[in-house]
Amino acid sequence: MYWSCFPMGSCIFPISMEHASPANRSGLTSFPCIAYSACSSPTVKLLEEPRPARAGKSAIETAEDAALALRPLAHEGAYLLFAAGLFNASLFAASILPISTAYAVCEGLGFESGLDKRFEEAPAFYWLYTALIVFGAGVVLIPGFPLFRVMVLSQVVNGVLLPFVLVFVLMLINDRELMGDYTNSRPYNVISWVTVTVMALLTIAMMVAQGRS
Repeated sequence: MYWSCFPMGSCIFPISMEHASPANRSGLTSFPCIAYSACSSPTVKLLEEPRPARAGKSAIETAEDAALALRPLAHEGAYLLFAAGLFNASLFAASILPISTAYAVCEGLGFESGLDKRFEEAPAFYWLYTALIVFGAGVVLIPGFPLFRVMVLSQVVNGVLLPFVLVFVLMLINDRELMGDYTNSRPYNVISWVTVTVMALLTIAMMVAQGRS
C-alpha cells in the first residue's frame, strides 16, 4: 500500500510544503498507517490459520481457499470478509497503482505529469496511465490465467525489492540540497535504517530458506 503515497506526495510537494494545508500534511502521514492497519488483521489471521485440507489440498491455491481459511475468524461470513478485502485491493490496484507508476516514470524521465494538467500538457502521463489500466484489465481477462499465483508472486517480488527501494528513499530524504529543512532528524534516521536493515535480513533469510527447500 505504500505506493499509494506517491500520487499524494506528487500533488502536495509541487505546491511547496510551506503552502500545504495541515490536512494535506496529516493525510500524507496518516493514510499509510490507516491502510496498513485495515489490511493487517485479516492478513495476520489468514497466516495463523491452518491451510484448508479439503479434497486433498494442503495449501492455499485459489481465492476460495483463502476465503475458507478465514472461516474461524468470520465464520460463515468469511467469504464476505475476503470479498470486501479483495474488492478494496482491486479498487486500489486499478486506480492508484497505475497513476503512481505514471507519476514516478514521468517525473523520473522529466515529462510533465499531474491530474491538474490537460491531456495536451501531459500526454505521456495520461497515455501511460491509460496503457497500464488497459494492460492490467487485459491480463485479468485471459482465460485460465493463474491469477492467484501471480498475485502471490507480485507481492513476493514487491517485498524483496522494497529494502533496496527504501535505501534510495532514505538517501533522497537526507539530501539537504534536495529537501532543505525537511530532511530526517537523527531519531527518524535511526528508526528508518534499523527498519530497512531488519527487512533486508528477513528478505535474505526468506530467500535462503526457499533455496534450501
